[in-house]
Amino acid sequence: MINKTTDKNIANLFISIMQQNGIQLVNLVVQILLARILDPKDFGIIGVLLVFYAIGVALSEMGLNLSIIKTNNLTNDEINTIFTSIVAGSIIIFLTLFFLAPILAVFYRVDTFVSALRVYSSSIILYSFSAVYIALLTKKLKFKVQLKVELISTILAGILSYILAVLGYGFWSLIYLHLSRLAFKLIGYFLLERDWTPKLYWNFQLFRKHILFGYKITGSTIIGTSTNNAVPIIIGSYFNLTYVGYFTQGNSLARIFYTNVNIGVNKVFFALF
Repeated sequence: MINKTTDKNIANLFISIMQQNGIQLVNLVVQILLARILDPKDFGIIGVLLVFYAIGVALSEMGLNLSIIKTNNLTNDEINTIFTSIVAGSIIIFLTLFFLAPILAVFYRVDTFVSALRVYSSSIILYSFSAVYIALLTKKLKFKVQLKVELISTILAGILSYILAVLGYGFWSLIYLHLSRLAFKLIGYFLLERDWTPKLYWNFQLFRKHILFGYKITGSTIIGTSTNNAVPIIIGSYFNLTYVGYFTQGNSLARIFYTNVNIGVNKVFFALF
């Protein structure tokens, strides 16, 4: 019995690592193809927008998605309370970035930065509808489902983005790459994970129970995200966004193996222990 459990855990670990590296391999091919068409400055704009997105997601999730993974005997009311809280949080973060966009654009001296940030930050809302699905699948160790959904979504979004780049959409093709990938993932999770159906429901006591766990993780996540992504923000504020493009692409390639193995291992061990 112990050997079977160990073998299953090893298999899940392998699938999780394969999921991260397989997706990044496809994404790398897409990035190389797009780099032949787009300007480095286009990637620089996305590099800055990605920082605001990462911080926005961490704030909107509030660690509630991780509370799902660590809580035993979850009820539908608890799951739906967390779902509603994350969606509501994402809307608040989106509106905040929407109105702050003109102020933030002053630092980057790009005419289209305001519209780009507003459209890109809408992906925080789009992601929020998938957050609970991902948490539930991770809790159940259904990494094969996640692999299937994310791989197909990345391929479809990559094809769409490449077509837009060829048609001359510039950095917008990268923005639509991000948005379409999230949309395809949401559709995939909805079709393949039928054990739970999203419902708008909120209970303060249930929210309080989970936020007491989540807020600690939120703080550490925001600090980690801000620290890891401080360089693109600084480069973009003082230099041309072209340099941000060179830095983000080079940095992502340099850390691709370490980052993906680390994420894959953490997902499995966090769910198990």
